[in-house]
Amino acid sequence: MAKDLNVAATAPRPILLGRHLIEWGMKPGKSLGPILRAAFEAQLDGEFHDLESARRWFETRPAIKA
Repeated sequence: MAKDLNVAATAPRPILLGRHLIEWGMKPGKSLGPILRAAFEAQLDGEFHDLESARRWFETRPAIKA
């Protein structure tokens, strides 16, 4: 099935990007890196699967809120 969808050799791509964090009120800079790494790990762990659920994930992280 993965071969049929042409995703067999494709690595997952992050849903949450720096531009989203900036849109949500974060200031651009190095502080975005740890948030994006944590978000990608959470995505891979199945904690969210689209941008809407990524925003809910982000908003439940008091230590990293804007």
